Amino acid sequence: LEAFVFGQCREHIDQLFVTKDITSDDEAFQKKLELLKFLNASHFDIACLVDKSDLLHDAVAALQSVHTYHSVFDKLQRILNMFHSVNAALKEASPDTLPSADDVLPTIILTVVQAQPQKLVGDLHFIETFGKAEYLRGEAGYAYTNLYSAVQFLQDLNVENEEPGGSLSISPGVWREALAKQRTVIEEQHQLKKEAVVVEDEPIVPILCASQIRQARLNGETIDLEWARRKVKQGKVEDAEPQLLSPKEAV
Repeated sequence: LEAFVFGQCREHIDQLFVTKDITSDDEAFQKKLELLKFLNASHFDIACLVDKSDLLHDAVAALQSVHTYHSVFDKLQRILNMFHSVNAALKEASPDTLPSADDVLPTIILTVVQAQPQKLVGDLHFIETFGKAEYLRGEAGYAYTNLYSAVQFLQDLNVENEEPGGSLSISPGVWREALAKQRTVIEEQHQLKKEAVVVEDEPIVPILCASQIRQARLNGETIDLEWARRKVKQGKVEDAEPQLLSPKEAV
């Protein structure tokens, strides 16, 4: 019932978040996460996960699924699944050592960077605003608090600074170089998307038989794109001849 009610109210809740500028916070956070893709386990001093980041696959998948659910309870369950998966990854990476808070929080931060989740800031605000007190007690509440702290850590990172700050293990030089490289990658990706949109928006040139074009010339008709479109619209495109030419090629 709760999931149904929240699902029906989703548009109204989203509009409320737009009014509260939470949507813009989400967009800013998403851009920052995109810039921080280069961060790995070594930057968070998670020695056991260096070269073993694939162990976080389940945690990443759980975090990416949070926004696909409507109710507070369901979102918290996904966050709890992420928390369990993080602990399982740490145990598998270091069987002889029990995961501590010093390991779990940095690993959750790394999971957020790897997952690049959509609208995570809004989901955390949603849980904080509509969550029942009993939902935020126990293990689910602890998992939520850790995720909230992870997001806060990443939000506090100033990607415009010459030095990373915080508790990241990365030299200023490597930090600057990695950020510059990632900005270049992002710019290239955006350019490719723009070019793809332009290609999709280009008009489709109808393909007509050469005999139709020759006959139209003999009839004194003007052969251009509009003529071709008109013929296609009239349903007069023939496919009897094996050789098909566009108006441009025929002219």
